[in-house]
Amino acid sequence: MFENFAWVFILVLLAAAVFRDQAVFTLLYLLAGVFLIGRWWGRHALETIHIERSFQSRAFLGEDIPVKVEVRQQGLLPLVWLRMQEKLPQSLGAVGVHRQVVSLGPKGCTTLDYQLYASRRGYYRLGPVSLSSGDPFGISGEFVAEGESQPLIIYPRVVMLGSFGLPSRSPMGALKHHLPIYEDPTRVLSKRDYQAGDSLRRIDWKSSAALGRLQVKQYEPSISLETMLMLNLNAMEYDLRARYDSTELGIVVAASIANWVVSRQQAVGLCTNGMDPLGAQEDYGAPASDSPADKPVPARPLKLGKG
Repeated sequence: MFENFAWVFILVLLAAAVFRDQAVFTLLYLLAGVFLIGRWWGRHALETIHIERSFQSRAFLGEDIPVKVEVRQQGLLPLVWLRMQEKLPQSLGAVGVHRQVVSLGPKGCTTLDYQLYASRRGYYRLGPVSLSSGDPFGISGEFVAEGESQPLIIYPRVVMLGSFGLPSRSPMGALKHHLPIYEDPTRVLSKRDYQAGDSLRRIDWKSSAALGRLQVKQYEPSISLETMLMLNLNAMEYDLRARYDSTELGIVVAASIANWVVSRQQAVGLCTNGMDPLGAQEDYGAPASDSPADKPVPARPLKLGKG
């Protein structure tokens, strides 16, 4: 359309230069005004678009994740047509409307409602929303803009585990133990009379003075399960045919053990050599350690371009 308009404008300009007729000059000014106004209209109307995406940014395997993208025109200039398309990870299936073409009036609003299925654990990016529109006369070409993307974390599968009986070399702890050799000196269980061979450090001098005979403290057997998990995700150390299954199994085991230790209010750490998805541009299937709060986050200023 723009190419046809350019040829018409050039022909009118040549006719105005040759004939020097007032009507031709009026037509030339009219065409130039329509072009400039239409171009400014299309760009300015797209610049006033505001995008807001709301969804649960953390999910577990097998959960459905409803997503709502609200596209609002904050200005007074209507958009005759607006094409919207949400970019989604290929690993997650989407059901619903994530692309459409609409007309948006002044202060108008439209939404994209779709649902994702958490079929694979990992760190993903939802968006950005690609917008494209043009001027109301259809002669200035197509203008495009993009919003921002937001992270989505799908946690690995957690398997419920029984008792591990993990050993501990810590002299003080928080979990009860069946062996009396693991004694916590900060937890006094009871007191008894002094017997030959008892350590002098166990004597309770205040109770001994009150009773008139030596009293010895008895401590509660307990252990501390301060655990460090070492997860090897170096792809070169796994067989090529079983690389994906082996690493996924390792992640499931690490997550399950960490969940078991944390459920007993014990400290746990993780050391791994996997790739950080925040530093990569592709859609890697590895969890991240941080993401925004689960609330709608407005998009950054739109990036405009010429289509």
